[in-house]
Amino acid sequence: VKHGVAPGNKALYPAMPYPSYQLMPDEDLAAMYAFFMSDVEAINQPNLESELPPVANWRWPLAYWQVLFDRKRDFVPETDDALLTRGQYLIEGPGHCGSCHTDRGIGFQEVTLSNTDSAEYLSGAVIDGWRAKSIRGEHRGLGTWTVTELNDFFKTGRTDTTAAFGAMAEVVEHSTQYMTDYDINAMSSYLKTLSPAPNKEATLPEKEDLTTQKLLDGDYDSRGAILYAEYCQVCHRADGKGVARIFPALDANSAVYSKSADSVLQITLSGGRMPETPHDRMAFTMPEFTNLSDADVAEVVNYVRNSWTNQAPKIDVNDVVKMRAFLAKKPKTSTDIAPDLSIDTQTKGAE
Repeated sequence: VKHGVAPGNKALYPAMPYPSYQLMPDEDLAAMYAFFMSDVEAINQPNLESELPPVANWRWPLAYWQVLFDRKRDFVPETDDALLTRGQYLIEGPGHCGSCHTDRGIGFQEVTLSNTDSAEYLSGAVIDGWRAKSIRGEHRGLGTWTVTELNDFFKTGRTDTTAAFGAMAEVVEHSTQYMTDYDINAMSSYLKTLSPAPNKEATLPEKEDLTTQKLLDGDYDSRGAILYAEYCQVCHRADGKGVARIFPALDANSAVYSKSADSVLQITLSGGRMPETPHDRMAFTMPEFTNLSDADVAEVVNYVRNSWTNQAPKIDVNDVVKMRAFLAKKPKTSTDIAPDLSIDTQTKGAE
């Protein structure tokens, strides 16, 4: 668990985040072992065959990777505040948030493993076709979030304005919803202490909303506006505010106006599902829009990312083509598969 060495002295791939788990004290590992041995039911299920090519499937070079990138380290608190120290430990160690939210180098190593080492820590990365956003203090990160909103998000997978999809939906569904309120608040409080990532805008200039009234007036001044009115407006509304805890807002949603459009492209093309928790009525879904042409997907994505108060770099058709090709090869997981949204299904859901 701490060093990626399996029985038989085999090195594990860093897909298992043992560089983060290394910070866990032995008593935490003993508690995990006791839980696995006493409360987790044994099953007999064969492992899936590896999809790695032969050379990449060799185990012995991983020992050298571990020497280079899994150097021994200990947890070093940044403060003497008990709440913030607990949050730092959970984020940096067992929570392994950096595994997705920190960029990786040429050897697939996280470029930094702690905030003390570099402000690049938790500054965002693209993983599995999703933009794992920066969770530092800049505007496109957590600059506009409150601790209360973060607590709500970790516990339920949604707030009044946004919701978790993709890999983050799995994190909430299988992990954070079960954490104690104290630990959730500790993580949220720690994240809100992080300064803006280097070379990223701490704030964005104010922008007047000229979109809402045009949509209400039926003034569709672009192909993107027409597509939005036809496919998106019924759920996300003319003002882009959606419906609290049901349909996420598109306006002022930092997941939407991120510099990288990967997440918006992926959910537009493949759909998605919110995490299931007992804290909200049901897990709502986003249908896929694979029927739209590449040009139309680019138009509506650019429209959403730059309407209302949003400001984001524009994409082109090639970005859509690349995402379609990626999704065609991507193995499906439970949160990647949108359900059957036929009339019968919707009617049964309403009943």
